[in-house]
Amino acid sequence: MKNFKLAINGLLAGAVLSLYACNQPTTPAGSTAEVASVNASSAAAAGMKVAYINTDTLLNNYGFFKEKQDDLASKTEKYQKEFQNRAEGLQSEFEAYDKTRGSLTINQARSKEEELMRKRDNLAQYEASLNQTLAIERNQMLAELDSVVTDYLQNYGSSNAYDLVLTYTKGSGVLYANPKFDITNEVLKGLNTEFEASKQK
Repeated sequence: MKNFKLAINGLLAGAVLSLYACNQPTTPAGSTAEVASVNASSAAAAGMKVAYINTDTLLNNYGFFKEKQDDLASKTEKYQKEFQNRAEGLQSEFEAYDKTRGSLTINQARSKEEELMRKRDNLAQYEASLNQTLAIERNQMLAELDSVVTDYLQNYGSSNAYDLVLTYTKGSGVLYANPKFDITNEVLKGLNTEFEASKQK
């Protein structure tokens, strides 16, 4: 049963790391590939009106995303505590069994060990369920973010006669982008204004 105790401790540590990872921010898929595949200077030279959005700045300052991230962080913390309570409860059961097994018959001991192993397996399934729930909610948040920003930029780009609006983020492969093409702050202001207005409805 010593290995079982180690398995419980490992399960607890792994779950905390796994649940934590579900709450880490990630740039919406595809944004870095888009900006890396287009040369804004060449587009401008061809007579196109182009601009770019700094994705990192946008995510760090957009009220909608910050609020959703805070919500997800709260849920992650809640799930971590729930899992830890269950894991610690199961570990206590093991320790109680460890103290009394000397007074049990072989059949009684085997039965108790099988029960504890079933509970360990159930705990692992519970962990997987929590991770899946967080992953689904995180993906829904990113999809909603992508939809809101895309819709806003469709209108913004059309109203300001832009031919092309790109996204830029650190590590995207773009080593330099002329600041005169950067419309992040203006777009961010508009997005936050709309977000605040939506909360008043």
